[in-house]
Amino acid sequence: MLRPLAAIKPWICARLSGEMSGEKVHPPVRTGAAGGAAAPQEPEAGPSIEEACSLLLRNEDSLVFQTATEAIFKILQNLLQNPTEEKYRTLRRSNPAFAEKIGKAKGGVRFLKAVGFVEDGAGDAAVLVLPADVDTDHLRKSKAMLKEIAKQRMDEEAKKREAIRVADNAAAAVKLADLEAISKQNQAKQTEVEKEERARLLKGIEIDREDRERQKDPMQWK
Repeated sequence: MLRPLAAIKPWICARLSGEMSGEKVHPPVRTGAAGGAAAPQEPEAGPSIEEACSLLLRNEDSLVFQTATEAIFKILQNLLQNPTEEKYRTLRRSNPAFAEKIGKAKGGVRFLKAVGFVEDGAGDAAVLVLPADVDTDHLRKSKAMLKEIAKQRMDEEAKKREAIRVADNAAAAVKLADLEAISKQNQAKQTEVEKEERARLLKGIEIDREDRERQKDPMQWK
């Protein structure tokens, strides 16, 4: 059963009616909240350096963090020292070194995108390309912030190592004190045993002396 024309969208009804009368009817133009034409969507902003740094610091494995930051630092250093060299502006995701050093770290690729690298392609063919118009001041700022979080992480690791060292020393001191206490207890027991043994020996010597004296003059002993 066909729906009546009144049940179809108004502009379709108008179009059908227009076609019957020979007029051309266009679909309605979408409007924004103010009633005007819808504004074109602006491209989504890329990640910030601050956000990427925060994500890098979430790598719990210190080796993963260190390897990623050192690799990214080297990339930035090459870009600043060789601004016209195209080979430093293209990074292949399929490169084993890239995948191992940067790809596996949280925030590694995100930091490069915050620097200005743009991803092109997908899968093994994906590459990160740095456009020629990226400001060198932005590269310097990115490099400085990367160096800053690396130092921050090193300081945190040093504090952790120091805390572990202090705890180990404290535990060793307690153990040493316990051993010294046990040694003193053993020494006290040994001293007591030695005293008893000395007294026993002296008693035996006294008995032997008395026996010898009695043997010399049996009449003086009752």
